[in-house]
Amino acid sequence: MARIELQQVSKRFGAADAVGPLDLAVESGEFLVLLGPSGCGKTTTMRMIAGLETPSSGRVLFDGQDMAGVPPADRDVAMVFQNYALYPNLTVYENIRFPLRMRKMKRAEQDAAVRAAAARAGLEAELGKRPAALSGGQQQRAALARAIVRRPKLFLMDEPLSNLDARLRVSTRAHIRHVTRDLGATTVYVTHDQAEAMTLADRIVVMHRGRIVQSGSPREIYERPANAFVAGFVGTPAMNLMRGTVRGGVFRGENVQIEGLEAEDGKVILGFRAEDAQLLEEHIGFTGCEIGAPLYETEQLGDAVMVLVPAGDAIISVKAARSFEARPGDQLRIVVPPDACHVFDGETGARRDRMAPATGGWGR
Repeated sequence: MARIELQQVSKRFGAADAVGPLDLAVESGEFLVLLGPSGCGKTTTMRMIAGLETPSSGRVLFDGQDMAGVPPADRDVAMVFQNYALYPNLTVYENIRFPLRMRKMKRAEQDAAVRAAAARAGLEAELGKRPAALSGGQQQRAALARAIVRRPKLFLMDEPLSNLDARLRVSTRAHIRHVTRDLGATTVYVTHDQAEAMTLADRIVVMHRGRIVQSGSPREIYERPANAFVAGFVGTPAMNLMRGTVRGGVFRGENVQIEGLEAEDGKVILGFRAEDAQLLEEHIGFTGCEIGAPLYETEQLGDAVMVLVPAGDAIISVKAARSFEARPGDQLRIVVPPDACHVFDGETGARRDRMAPATGGWGR
């Protein structure tokens, strides 16, 4: 499998800077996810790797070889798109076999490769069917099998699960992760869905406005976001973010006071995760680290209740036990441990606190 490197790569469309300059390396066998909102440049970046777009400046290297002037067909890259692009008049077997026919591989070798790819994608029983007879998840797995049958240097996947419902997304992404890990494949996967990024990636590269704003393991991205944008983009729900001021280690905002912070004085954005806060009983004395506000609304999650309360111009989410009961307008007290807080600059959004960095992997 290939090692991919982007050196000061940028892309301009007319006078508009769409991407970069970017410096990025994808190690051989790594599953890297480009994550960001629509229009952030992630798909354009992937298309420059594939050779479908020509960089305005910079270099794209495959195993140290400059790809300038090398057409997509000669880069040994397999792509899987949101649109499955299966041939409707061909069976699943023939769809998977198609790239091998183009390579004029011997028929017996084609058959063995097709059946091995179908087995990896869990499609052995569907080989005789046409795409119209398959579910959306099966069609996506057929597109994946057609990609892996070639044994390419690099897999590029652009929002491949966007057309699937929630249940099929979960099962299909498990297939994608299992197959690419089994093959030891170098994979660049583009998505705006942070749940996909967290569950699939060895490493996540978060993009915003054409630039890389953070790169790290899923755990690093979740536990130590580099700025307020990443904090508010990654997580379900996203990190709670509140504006206020820090003085002498104490954050104060509307309905909020948090003591014991290790951060410089000034206007800041304070963040914390919904699972890190706790609802307090009325009789407990003031803790020094509280949000006091009326209940805005609740959301039933089955195993828990998401409690929503106003804090300034933000709505704060707190994960409570499924036995929680209250009515909108009831006054609540929420304790937020200072060591669970993240402090970002009130102007730039950059991290300002001195929390210890996350360590270890994400179950890998």
